[in-house]
Amino acid sequence: MVVKMRKILILYGLILLIVIFAYKMTPRTDVLRKENMLPQLQKEIIQETSRQQSKKIWDNVIVRIDDGPDKYTSEIVKTLRELGVKRAIFSLIGQNVLKYPYAVRDILGAGYTIANHTFTHPRLHFGRIRAYYIRNPEKWRWQIAQTAKVIDQVLKPVGKSYKCKIFCFPEIPKCSSVTLVRIIQEEGLEPDRAWDVDSRDSLSSRKRLSLDEIVAQITRIQSKKRVVEVLIHSRKGGWSSELREMDKVLTDLSVNSDNKQFASLAPYVSRIKD
Repeated sequence: MVVKMRKILILYGLILLIVIFAYKMTPRTDVLRKENMLPQLQKEIIQETSRQQSKKIWDNVIVRIDDGPDKYTSEIVKTLRELGVKRAIFSLIGQNVLKYPYAVRDILGAGYTIANHTFTHPRLHFGRIRAYYIRNPEKWRWQIAQTAKVIDQVLKPVGKSYKCKIFCFPEIPKCSSVTLVRIIQEEGLEPDRAWDVDSRDSLSSRKRLSLDEIVAQITRIQSKKRVVEVLIHSRKGGWSSELREMDKVLTDLSVNSDNKQFASLAPYVSRIKD
């Protein structure tokens, strides 16, 4: 009887050894090795840091889109939302509002600011045109009032309305006058301050700034802890892809310059090594 029990125990022992050997030899695909965990963890933290930085870089940037709406406006609205841009001013020309009413609705739906940019965009940089509106203030009032009217006109069918609070001059602000500014304010509007970065995309006679030049100007002004207003014109096209590229460049610059973000990896590294 004792011999029989001994044989059974030996048999069980052999079976147990076979099971343990098989377990040890089986590849462990369900458990990460310590040395493989760190690169993955670093990647996840860096990706999250990049997403957070992407939002931060736009916090002090106002994107101003002039002379719309046009066929590219809705696309730009979508791009700005996807990039997390919270502050954008679409300065609209009244006669263009009538051509692209859906774009006005898209701007409002995204929560961006609509600015009055006059009805016909008079060329105030020409002295004779500026003098004409100074001599005929009712004509200047009409430019403002008519634009406000058509904005409401295209929003009414969808049960919405919008009262502009900002006025963007159809030319650089220095081409204005005390008289024209006074009329703007009497119409309940506040003239927008001049932009900080002009992409120079409005005229074919001027060389458009490259992406690197725009980014350099933004970072230089941001270093002084100021809000930066960047001027672009959507009718030129291509701005959606350029804004995405700008977002990548600004994010990379922000992440690389912020060593504190990467210092936060240290506790994770030591924890894994231990």
